[in-house]
Amino acid sequence: MKKVFSVKKRISVLLAIVLMFSTLSMSAYAASDDDLNDYSEEYSQIEGYPKTVRWSFTDFVTTGMDISSSGTIIVDCSVDGYPDVTTKIVIYSYAQRHTSSGWVNVAGASGSYNNWYAVMEKTLSTKATWGYDYRVYSSIYVYSGSQYEHINAYSAVYHYHSSGGGTDCTL
Repeated sequence: MKKVFSVKKRISVLLAIVLMFSTLSMSAYAASDDDLNDYSEEYSQIEGYPKTVRWSFTDFVTTGMDISSSGTIIVDCSVDGYPDVTTKIVIYSYAQRHTSSGWVNVAGASGSYNNWYAVMEKTLSTKATWGYDYRVYSSIYVYSGSQYEHINAYSAVYHYHSSGGGTDCTL
C-alpha cells in the first residue's frame, strides 16, 4: 500500500511540474496597426554568433531615465564587462510609455563601444506627455570576439503625472 501511495505522489508531483512549465511558456500577442515596437533595425545591426550561457561577458548592467519639467527625456545605460574578455558593447535603449495596451516605444537611442565597459547617456528628440508612466527598456549586446550575449534591462517606472515623482496622480 505504501508503494502505491508513493508512486501516485511522484506522478502527481511530476504532473504539477509539467503543468507549471507549460503555463510559463505560453505567449500572448496583440495585433496593432502601427507597430512602434519594431526592433528590426536593432536586429539587422548585430553581427557574430550568440552565446548560450548568459553573463559570461557581462558583469554589471544598469539603465534609467530622467524627464525634465518640459518633457525632455534623457535615457542612460551603463554596462561593465570584464577586462581582457569583453571586446565590444552595443546598447539600444527605448523610452516606453504605458498605455491601455501595454508598454509602447516612443523614442530610442543607440551606441556602440569598442571597450569592456560602456556609458551611454542620450537626450531623445521626442518629448514625454504629461499624464503617463514611462520606463526605459535597454537591449544590450556584449561581445567577446565574434560571440555575444544578449541582456535585457528595464528601469524603474517614472511617474510623469504626479508631484515629486510619487504615485499620487494629481493631474
